[in-house]
Amino acid sequence: MENIVVPVSALLNLAKELEADGMEYVQLSILDPDDDEGEIIPAALSASGFKSSMPDFRTDYEEIEHVPDFD
Repeated sequence: MENIVVPVSALLNLAKELEADGMEYVQLSILDPDDDEGEIIPAALSASGFKSSMPDFRTDYEEIEHVPDFD
């Protein structure tokens, strides 16, 4: 999956959370959809925040699920 559609409101909430936690950078990753014993897990946007003083210490944030209606 090369791109993903997510709600702007979810991105805004993520940005606010990163800022409140004092993060300077965020690494974004797209998680491909998966099948877990017949249950479909949708694609999602994953985020890990970190500070320049501790680039190896990252904080993971709640994933944002893909909105398939707008592909």
